Amino acid sequence: MKKLLFVTLIICLIISSCSKNKPDGPLLIRIDNQTGFKIEEVFVNTGDGQHTFGTIEQGEKSAYSEFISAYRYAYVRLKINNVEYVQQPIDFVGETKLEPGKHTYILELLTFNNQIHLRSSHQKD
Repeated sequence: MKKLLFVTLIICLIISSCSKNKPDGPLLIRIDNQTGFKIEEVFVNTGDGQHTFGTIEQGEKSAYSEFISAYRYAYVRLKINNVEYVQQPIDFVGETKLEPGKHTYILELLTFNNQIHLRSSHQKD
């Protein structure tokens, strides 16, 4: 009986020492303006929180804002020279939520078929 108890205790210790340690703390997101223009009224909705970042100069980064949860991409709306640009996710199927910590959404403008589109990419800081 003592052997069984000892073996069970050893197995429990091994399993608990192998478990992943997820970082604790807030999920912080900032915006990196790589559009080539000053962007205004920058609004981000992660589906579980939203924040208006305001105006971000060309090549600059915003301050971090705390979110409950987020994915590698989000709904983003902004204005450049009074023209509104929107990135609208269809869904988050197959996506994994970001871990707590600092993250950056990098915003760029891309041209496809003579139309300008807003694109964001994610970077873990």
